Amino acid sequence: VDAQAVKAYTLTILDDDDLPKVQFTDNAGDEKLTNAFDEGSGSNIVYVKLSTATEKTVTIPFTFANDAVIPATGANTTGAYPVDFYHADFTAGGTLTIDGDGTDPRPGATIALNILSDAIDEWNEKIIINFGSPTNAETATNTQHVVTINDQSDAPQIRFTTLAEGSDVTESASAASTINFTDHISLSTQSGKDLWFSYKTDDNPGTASSGLDYTALDGAFKIAAGSTTPATAVALPILSDVVDEDDAQTVKVTIAVLGADQNNDPSSYEATDAGETATNGEMTYTYTIVDDDDPPFAFFKDVDGVTDSESGSVTEAGTKTITVALSSVSERDITLYYSDAGTGDATSGSDYTAITPFTKLTTITGTPGGVGAATEVTFNVVTDTDAIDEDDQTIVISLLSTAAVTGDMDVISYATAGGGVDAQAVKAYTLTILDDDDLPKVQFTDN
Repeated sequence: VDAQAVKAYTLTILDDDDLPKVQFTDNAGDEKLTNAFDEGSGSNIVYVKLSTATEKTVTIPFTFANDAVIPATGANTTGAYPVDFYHADFTAGGTLTIDGDGTDPRPGATIALNILSDAIDEWNEKIIINFGSPTNAETATNTQHVVTINDQSDAPQIRFTTLAEGSDVTESASAASTINFTDHISLSTQSGKDLWFSYKTDDNPGTASSGLDYTALDGAFKIAAGSTTPATAVALPILSDVVDEDDAQTVKVTIAVLGADQNNDPSSYEATDAGETATNGEMTYTYTIVDDDDPPFAFFKDVDGVTDSESGSVTEAGTKTITVALSSVSERDITLYYSDAGTGDATSGSDYTAITPFTKLTTITGTPGGVGAATEVTFNVVTDTDAIDEDDQTIVISLLSTAAVTGDMDVISYATAGGGVDAQAVKAYTLTILDDDDLPKVQFTDN
């Protein structure tokens, strides 16, 4: 009885082998801590293996985490953009189970990631998988696996959606308006990146003058990831003036791609190539400034001190210099004409050198904004000498202008002769030729 009845013996073999280590591996079993899968490639496998055989059931918890810089967007099931991949255990994490039978030297399990496609250009985004604490096994030194999704989408195109404005707006109205040229900038599709662009007015200027007709621009703007339009508005300042200019002058704003920013630091860009940022579309916007200033008045300069007329004198055989003045500077080249039309009582061609009808004055050259432009021009009337005592004689000279080319005046004046008031209305000049011949002597003579 009791001990004397025992005829069976149980021997327990105490296992002294280390727990197998859990590793991320390639399919052959070598440790592999990273993978790269193309966007839209469908189901992709991440391999997990034990370092040694086991006869036990091993459970390995795992979770997904976000990369600190460029995380991929995950979900439990398939979805539209911005979902980049899905796994049934994405939100709560999952558990891998390896049922060891002692015969497989490297038993393992797999995690299948479904990589989705989209039409949005993005950074190469990262999926992070972390091991938890396994049962009947232990983790190796490295417990994290990083999967990079290589973006396959084309970059969007940047362009102006409206190429020209202003042709139906006066200069004064334009100067009083806020002209946000950025309202007309758009990407063809949204991007998954923060994109930066430059804008400048003077690299490719129009016909308007920087600093006189508009304020020069040179800056940068951002189109944030997920948007197609600039994050902030930028205005083009038009300047008003009182100087007559070309009826239509243009300002050009040109944009260019700077790069894509990954870390909210646009002092340097993580990508600058067009294939990774944006391609060029219509890159120039033109604003037309429609001048609404009147041309200057042209008149005979008031030298004689009489407000509503102008006259002068010259001694016979002398030359008289006459001055024509403008009421203001101009940006245009001004061409005026003069003629005597046979008026006055002096005889053309004998008392003075004949004046050809519609004689063209020297052009008064305009300058940008009229800065430093001349406002006067002169011409000479040459009188002839004779030995005949006569009364002082007059020449009446008319100042002429034209708003259109004619048979007599072949260049537009861009000024109005005598169009002002008081002295600026004077467009006739009376020149008196003073006779300097002695009185004739009376003599008794033969026949």
